[in-house]
Amino acid sequence: MSKKQKQQSTSETSTTEESSHHSDVELNKRKSSESMSSEKQRKMKKGEPVARKVKNADLQPNKQSRHWLQFFPVPFIAMVMGIGGLALVFKKYATLFDISDTYYLTILYIAIGTFVIITLIYIAKVIKFKKAVIAEFNHPIRLNFFPAFNISILLFSIAFIPDHETVAEVLMWIGVAGQIPLTMFTLRKWMMLPFRREIFNPTAIIPIVSLLLVAVPMGRLRYVEGAWLFLSFGLFWWILMVVSLFVRIMWEEKLPKKFLPALYITIAPPAIGLIAYQAIQHDWTDISRLLFGITVADFAVLLALSFDIFQMHPCTTYLAYTFPMDALAISFLEFHAYYDSTVSKIFAYIFAYLALATVVFVLLILFSLIIRRIIFIPEKEKIKSWKEYFQKKK
Repeated sequence: MSKKQKQQSTSETSTTEESSHHSDVELNKRKSSESMSSEKQRKMKKGEPVARKVKNADLQPNKQSRHWLQFFPVPFIAMVMGIGGLALVFKKYATLFDISDTYYLTILYIAIGTFVIITLIYIAKVIKFKKAVIAEFNHPIRLNFFPAFNISILLFSIAFIPDHETVAEVLMWIGVAGQIPLTMFTLRKWMMLPFRREIFNPTAIIPIVSLLLVAVPMGRLRYVEGAWLFLSFGLFWWILMVVSLFVRIMWEEKLPKKFLPALYITIAPPAIGLIAYQAIQHDWTDISRLLFGITVADFAVLLALSFDIFQMHPCTTYLAYTFPMDALAISFLEFHAYYDSTVSKIFAYIFAYLALATVVFVLLILFSLIIRRIIFIPEKEKIKSWKEYFQKKK
């Protein structure tokens, strides 16, 4: 065989091998495609999710496909607590200083309107994003905010006494009916499930506040024994929770920065306890003095920590300032109702308007977050400092 024929033979052999190789590759691709196609059809028939190719765009969050409602947080209901509590402040203020009821009624109607809007939004979230709601309900921290719906109803009940006692009584029993199972469920979660101490924070006191608050309308509507039951139950758990909280803060792990504003929630239990006790006893006794003293002392300690607390960037945690400041203001108004002195009057003025300023300030902050679209978003995309807040474009 000549050299030329050998080269031609070698070339033909190489071409044949390449052709055979390409045929094998095409056959494998076809088999793979047919296999994937049949697998895809099988999954589609069974209703299982079908895998798709991941593009670069899929690695980034799809901001157009997600809905703000999915990230609407249950702590937002605390806004109603702040506005409703402020209505009670100015109701007491109107009684003591003989001013028009228009102010407190206006605030009360705003609170009721806000409650209706937030409740409807959350119902829509339950319908459209059920898994997100279940996740919040099972979350060891966000679970603590669900009693805020109940607290709002109880605040409305107190506001309608004595002008509309029938309405107030209906709202009170709705509050009681919601409070008992919710309390038992929360206590069971705390005691039976493996919660770590590092997730324990001041928001755990909110369910205790709702227990104490039940005693206020009960006392004013002359359900004295029931009022004492809820008051004693609430005070018992308040002592346990506060001790546990400060054991963590002082001797174990410090609170994360985002929970520092929530320390103001610790003002609420002794203040609400005082208001409930006054609703039952109608007199300023040694127990009143004790609860009032604890409330004022707690506020003084938090005032000393204000430089650290107010470094926290704007977020929904700011709502923790509102209701406790309302409760503190009512405590000073109760104090003035008994002593009726120049000093008590000055303090009553100061704390009533301080509560008003706090609620207005927090609402303005929240509305600015909504306008800037930096609130109803995933946690990792939220601002982390005041600097980011001011740099964020509207």
